[in-house]
Amino acid sequence: MKRAQIELLGLFGIDPKASLRKISTATGISLGFVHKVTKLHKFRPYKIQICQALTEDDFERKIEFCEQMTKHFSKISALVMNAFSI
Repeated sequence: MKRAQIELLGLFGIDPKASLRKISTATGISLGFVHKVTKLHKFRPYKIQICQALTEDDFERKIEFCEQMTKHFSKISALVMNAFSI
């Protein structure tokens, strides 16, 4: 039992993207047991998110966006204040 757990964890160490079903098929160990071992050792599925690289003008664009949003919210709050000051 312990040996099978070590084998499974080693396989996930070699190929962390492997699915439970793929590992189960490759080892001949039941899918339920593979699931139980991963749960016992607190392995969690995850998906790597690829992000864009920052460019030189990103900082300026972020500042511009913040300024536009600040103006927009100022107009909205002024409108709301005028509407309820009756």
